[in-house]
Amino acid sequence: MKRSAIFVLVLPVALAATDARFRLERRFPDPRGVLEHYWAGDAWGFFHRTTFEAGKLSGVVLLEKDPGETWGDLTAGGLQWVQGTTLQSVSAGFLRLGMALGLTAGYEGLGQGGDPLSLAKAPVHRTVLKPAESPGDCDGAPLTGAAAVLGTGGLSFTVMQAVSSVDRSATGLHRSPTEIDGRGAVREVFSYARVSGSTIGLSGAFVRASEDSAVVTGRAGFDIRLTGGDRELTGEASVGFTEGAFPVAFLVGMYGDAGAFRHSLTAGRYPSSFPSDRSSVPFGVNHNLAGGYGVRYRPGRRVTVTAGLEVLDRDNGVTTEAGLQFEEAPFAGTTLTQKATFASTPGGTTLRGLLAAGWNPSRITTLTLRFPLASFRDDDSESFGAGVEFRLKHQFRPWLDATFSAAGADTDGYPSRVYIYKLSFPGEFGSSAMYGRCAVLQASVSVALGEDWRLRGRIGRFHWYDRESLGSGYEETRGPARTEAGLQLDWNP
Repeated sequence: MKRSAIFVLVLPVALAATDARFRLERRFPDPRGVLEHYWAGDAWGFFHRTTFEAGKLSGVVLLEKDPGETWGDLTAGGLQWVQGTTLQSVSAGFLRLGMALGLTAGYEGLGQGGDPLSLAKAPVHRTVLKPAESPGDCDGAPLTGAAAVLGTGGLSFTVMQAVSSVDRSATGLHRSPTEIDGRGAVREVFSYARVSGSTIGLSGAFVRASEDSAVVTGRAGFDIRLTGGDRELTGEASVGFTEGAFPVAFLVGMYGDAGAFRHSLTAGRYPSSFPSDRSSVPFGVNHNLAGGYGVRYRPGRRVTVTAGLEVLDRDNGVTTEAGLQFEEAPFAGTTLTQKATFASTPGGTTLRGLLAAGWNPSRITTLTLRFPLASFRDDDSESFGAGVEFRLKHQFRPWLDATFSAAGADTDGYPSRVYIYKLSFPGEFGSSAMYGRCAVLQASVSVALGEDWRLRGRIGRFHWYDRESLGSGYEETRGPARTEAGLQLDWNP
């Protein structure tokens, strides 16, 4: 491991760490990239994060490697000093920035995400400027620099200057010779400034990306947030500058909450010509005009109904997505979920359904049964898919609990895939796509090692029928089955 990696691992502990996480994972059998020594590293995946605090100074240290990368591939860290007077904070290192609704300055996922069932809440107005806390904020397109926040006379001023080495590829992987050659190949200069009051804000961003030649873009934005009683209005409009053009993007949401009834109306524009570096994309994709409406209604103490509809006018046609979900607790200790989503795009129409039931026969045991369904249709074909999943969680002792899961799926192909719950560690994405004829067995365990430490482990066996190999290219593995295993150790005093 790199000496710098060891240094940044030891330093925060000496400065009074507040929590730490270690994760080690591996997939069997090894992929082609490892077996044929095409990738630079081995098949292990590793992640470490330490946060620390010493008076007004706090920070984060990250170490990470993906399978196929060398150990110490990512070594990152950031510091933040919080004063609380006129100079409110100073941050430096690997940073995460997301302001207002994310159009002028944001990160992936800050805006509305594209799930119609999430439209019952208006776009969230945020002020995020802190050290990066995950590899997703650092790998491939890190934001490295310094920033300060000042406050006076009821106004807040934010300034940032960053100079980052960005990968030529957006994957953030450094395994193959091509990926390694493209690492940090683009030099990005990012400048940002913002002034805001209690309800409005003005901001501007400048981006200069250069490799063989330089590309200069910029954005200037205005945002607003109005609240009154059970109503809220949030919005942001931004004008971009790129190659002599001035494309406009905006996102606005009106939200009302009357207790049992909550709803929101959202509209936006984010054209493909809008400069998207360091900017969040509302609704998850580019669009010339978009609108959405969502409702969450609780007609009774045990019943919740959620619905949403969004329509996007895109360069290649109109996309429509809708969703409807019923959740109820018909008896004590039981839950029943019925969910249906519909998506119509120029490439085809997808319909998904889910029927799920949960039962807690005791306070230490939970049983879950899920039936996902899917269908896909385009001009040339039609496909269907179905699955079943059973999950059992039991607390054997106050310091020991375990989860067991079994699932199977039979689909006509990837377009009619179904999704199952993937047993995962805290901080990981917990869903897996299943297609073809396949079955999965999973188990996880969580053990408390005293008051401050917790050790978690998981293992999963994924089997596809009538397959001689899984994956493609250098990620291909031999045989019809694959095993994934991992350990995670958390310290949280």
